Amino acid sequence: MNQLLTHLAVLETGQSPAIRYCGRLLSLAGARVDYAPAARGEKFADAVEDYLDHGKRPSGAPSRDYDIVIGDPDSPWEDIAPQVVTGTVDPFTHTGSRAGWSPSEMVLASVGGSTNYTRTSDGTPVYGFGRRFQYLAGTYLYTAIVSLLGVEPPAAPTHPRVRVANDEVVTALLPYGTTQYAYNGTATTVEQSGPRFVAACVDGYLCVYAGGSWADQAKLLGNLVDPDDPRFTAIGSRFAHADELGRLIQTWTENRTVGEAVRAADAASVAVAPCYELADALADASLFDNEVLTRQVVDGREVALAGLAYHVRETP
Repeated sequence: MNQLLTHLAVLETGQSPAIRYCGRLLSLAGARVDYAPAARGEKFADAVEDYLDHGKRPSGAPSRDYDIVIGDPDSPWEDIAPQVVTGTVDPFTHTGSRAGWSPSEMVLASVGGSTNYTRTSDGTPVYGFGRRFQYLAGTYLYTAIVSLLGVEPPAAPTHPRVRVANDEVVTALLPYGTTQYAYNGTATTVEQSGPRFVAACVDGYLCVYAGGSWADQAKLLGNLVDPDDPRFTAIGSRFAHADELGRLIQTWTENRTVGEAVRAADAASVAVAPCYELADALADASLFDNEVLTRQVVDGREVALAGLAYHVRETP
C-alpha cells in the first residue's frame, strides 16, 4: 500500500473488529497508529491479534496530540479531541429496532441479504466464518476518513464526524438481495450477472454487458440473431455460448463508431460503455480537479502522476 499518511498520528481506542481493521489500513498507509490497551476486551485468536495489530504500538493515557481518533461508539470522545477527524463503527444502525443487537458474521449476512446470494449448489445459504463483514465496515470507515483529509477541519469539531454501521455496509453491497430488490423489483440475482465483452469499433473499443434482457439485446443485434435462440435466452446458456455471442457482438460493432454504438445501445436499453485509453484519461479535467491525477514537474518536464483517489471539497 502507498505510504500516503506518514505525516499523521492515529489513536485507536476500541475493541470491535471493524475499528481494529481500520487501524490496520491506516498503519499500512503509513500513519503512526497507537492503540489503547485499556480499551481492549475480548481477546481474539493469536493469529487474528497479530494480523489486526500489525504495525501498531500500545499507548498509555490518551492525549490530544492525535490527528485522527477511531473508536467504538462508547469511547471517551471528550478526552481525546483530535486535530482532524474522528470515526466510529456502530454494531448496528444506531437508531431503529436493531440498535441494540450484537453483530456476528451470520447475523450480518442474514439481515444484509447476502445469504440470498451466497448459496451452495443445493440452495443452502453460506454465510462464511470470521469477521469479513466487520472488516468491510472498517474499510468503509478508512475510505471515509481518507476522503476527509482534503477538507478543512472546523474550528471546533464534533465527535464523531464519520459514523459507519455494520449492517448498512452489508446491505449496501450489490448484488445482495435487499438492494437487488430495490433496484430491480425482484429477489433474484440473475439480473446482476452476465457475460461481458470488449468489442472493436471503427474508432475505438466498446465494453458490452450481455446480462439482463435477451429481448433487448436481440433487438439491438437485429438480423444477426434469433430472438428465440436457446443458446442466449437464459443467462446460464449465454455463459456457455459466450464465444459465439462475443463474435456476434463484434460483427455488430465493427462497422460502427463508438458514438453510434453507444447511442444505439442506449435506445435498446443495453448496457455499454466506451473504453477509454490513457490519452482520454489524461484529457479529463475532472480527474485533475479532484486530484485523482496531479501535474508534477519531473526532470524539467510536466508529467501526470496518480494522486489521492479520495479527495472531496466538503464534508459529506
